[in-house]
Amino acid sequence: MVETSGASGGRVLTVGVVIARTGRLARLGDPLTFVMQLLEPKLRRLVNGERGYEVRLVSRDSRSTAEGARQAVRELVGAEGAGIVLTLVGTEVLPAVADACEEAGIPCVSSTFPWQVYYYGRGASADRPFRWTYHFCWGLDDIAETFADLWDMVGGGGRGVGCLWNDGPQGDWSRHAGLGFLPAAARGGTAWSTRPVTANRPPVSAGTSRRSGTRT
Repeated sequence: MVETSGASGGRVLTVGVVIARTGRLARLGDPLTFVMQLLEPKLRRLVNGERGYEVRLVSRDSRSTAEGARQAVRELVGAEGAGIVLTLVGTEVLPAVADACEEAGIPCVSSTFPWQVYYYGRGASADRPFRWTYHFCWGLDDIAETFADLWDMVGGGGRGVGCLWNDGPQGDWSRHAGLGFLPAAARGGTAWSTRPVTANRPPVSAGTSRRSGTRT
């Protein structure tokens, strides 16, 4: 992590946070804003062994767009000297933050986005993981198993279920034959089928169908 000198001459660790403060994802950015405000007074100084650090939490608005997210990372790293970047949510925004950090060689930690879309959707595979970007979240298989359990609980077993997914990245991966919603949901015996709301792009493909070896 990047270290700078504070006003007292001590080491300073800067943590950058990309938050959607404006645009269509603004309400989803509110929880992260709340946590930042809650933690900032408690994280002003950290001690690791005999070394003490001042801690700065700084944020930038992604404006709920991929380009805004990339610009936020550039400002956090270039202008603020952030040594790590945190973010969450956004089908196009979160991957843009992670990709910008990967390119800059800055650690990124994210959450609240299906891990398959994050990992395989950005071009990684079991034998070619990302170096700088880390993600902690549930997956499409977890969503599918939950829906299948709910359906079976209300007596839906044996009847067909149709699902509509958008034609964005998350919808594409939800329909993926090996890594998406259907393989997990179908284990309960119910017939499931999925269709895009609008199908104007080719289906996605993945380099592997194994979850092992991923950074999630």
